[in-house]
Amino acid sequence: SYTLKSLGITGYTLNETFSPLTAEYSVNIPYLTTSVHINAEANSTVASVSGKGAKTLTEESTRFKITVTARDKTEKDYYLTVNRVKDVDATLSALSVTGYTLSPSFNKDTLSYTVIVPYTTESVVVDATSTSNVATLQGKGSVTLTNVDTNHNVVVTSQSGIKKTYTIKISRVKSTVATLK
Repeated sequence: SYTLKSLGITGYTLNETFSPLTAEYSVNIPYLTTSVHINAEANSTVASVSGKGAKTLTEESTRFKITVTARDKTEKDYYLTVNRVKDVDATLSALSVTGYTLSPSFNKDTLSYTVIVPYTTESVVVDATSTSNVATLQGKGSVTLTNVDTNHNVVVTSQSGIKKTYTIKISRVKSTVATLK
């Protein structure tokens, strides 16, 4: 019986290390991917391989059969499951309050910040960028300051539904300068 010499998907790495004796493989690809190209090569130049080439993906998980057929018509089947995986990244790559400094400095893993603004400030502009281009973002834009301290949340929701909330405490502080010019 003939076997495969190689098996793969263009641009991606199989989850398992390829071995001609192993029949089951899987690969994880981004959820929005709708087609892949399966590459497969037989160990023998006189064997044929079916099931390779361009494949359309319509499900979250699709199992493809790749068959090596020997000259004597004996066959060996391999299976490759392509998993379209939703992005789980719910972090920010940037967070700022226009004209003011975040404390501490922005870090995607830090969820709580403070910003000090003059007491007379009525609103600020919060800007944020999600790390993933398929995540959704709430809380960008103008924030009205009605109290001395306003807690403002920026919520990132990953494609798979994971939420992460970044909180900015915006403190309106009266000037402590009591000198004459």
